Amino acid sequence: MPKSNFTRPGVDASVRLSRMVSPNSTVWSEIFQNYQFCLKEKGSQVLIELEEQCNQISDKWQSMDVPYCSFDDLVYIIKWKFSRGKPRPLWKLIRSNNNDSVINASTAAFKKIDDDDDVKGAIDDLIVLRGIGVAAASAILSLYRPDLVVFMDDEVIECLYDGKRVYTMAVFNQINSKCQEFSAVLGNNWNPRKVGLALWTAARLSVSKSNMVDLTKITTDFKTEIGEQISVEEQTSRKRRRMK
Repeated sequence: MPKSNFTRPGVDASVRLSRMVSPNSTVWSEIFQNYQFCLKEKGSQVLIELEEQCNQISDKWQSMDVPYCSFDDLVYIIKWKFSRGKPRPLWKLIRSNNNDSVINASTAAFKKIDDDDDVKGAIDDLIVLRGIGVAAASAILSLYRPDLVVFMDDEVIECLYDGKRVYTMAVFNQINSKCQEFSAVLGNNWNPRKVGLALWTAARLSVSKSNMVDLTKITTDFKTEIGEQISVEEQTSRKRRRMK
């Protein structure tokens, strides 16, 4: 079972959503409908634009005879990654890669994942780039092959991995396998990338302070669980204040 103490806000909600996987699940669809709202609340219009740019990059790759990630593509993807989560002091390293090295590494990675569904091999090819670890590699590959790869969001790790959040290949394999399983059960247009985005959205919704959240798009059962969790947290907070 997942641990009960999390370092990222709202992961309790992600965990509850992960326990509600069923074919053609309405709750998963309704949660995901709030993804764009949560992006805007998290990073304003800038993050919305980065999301659109990443989607355009993904579409471009699908249309290429020999697909590859350029240095400019990489910069957009890393900006998107850092804007969603916690920025890392890696820009100097990342910008030290040249366009040819990024193209060569990504061409090899994309070929490996296309020929053999070799996700690990593709990640190994990408992490030779300076400043690119497993999480960043997953961000790239989830845009190229969303049917096989989840983005290694902090919230997704904490939701699906029963241990300290770390960015290793072993942890990625575990959460990616679970997201593949979830998407297979959910059916329709679900894939591992979309599963991860829905789990992130659930976490963001549960801690949203905006009155603009469209709660009509969240099923009663899930709203009740979120409300009960908030109520418990408020009661705990009051008790702590009284003890001071």
